[in-house]
Amino acid sequence: MMNNEDLKSCPCCKGKAEICKEYTYNSDVLCWIECNECGLQTEKYYYENRQEMINVWNKRPGDRDE
Repeated sequence: MMNNEDLKSCPCCKGKAEICKEYTYNSDVLCWIECNECGLQTEKYYYENRQEMINVWNKRPGDRDE
């Protein structure tokens, strides 16, 4: 299970990010990640799983797709 320690710091202010909400509908998870300092957040979206959401937050410009 993923937790907040798996998240990179905020790309704008380097603040600590956290998973804010989590609702399940069928097998999808409605959630987002938000910076505690500046409020930057991912889109609120039904991600297929927590890892997909974390990957969206952790992706930075210049990262290569693997």
